[in-house]
Amino acid sequence: MEVGDAFQSRGGSKFTCLKIDEKGNHWIIRASTGKVLKITARSIGRVKERIERGEEFKFQKNPPDGGLSYTIAIEAALAAICNLQPDTSARVYRAPEAEE
Repeated sequence: MEVGDAFQSRGGSKFTCLKIDEKGNHWIIRASTGKVLKITARSIGRVKERIERGEEFKFQKNPPDGGLSYTIAIEAALAAICNLQPDTSARVYRAPEAEE
């Protein structure tokens, strides 16, 4: 993801990447509210490690429960940053190479 890239949550909420700081943290803004959200480099790194292990990510669940985050905005941002694709029938996100 790069600054200026836009993406949507599964429900259609629109977000844009405002900046990526020197630590690798991503700052995201929600179009409908103007609320800014920080996605930490640490969170992104953890998701990438889980992707390398071949994990899938359950929709709207926290990491201990097999998901990215219970918060939709964080889930959508992590999925976009890590290029995860939703599988709505299985209710999971997968890395593109893991798709059948």
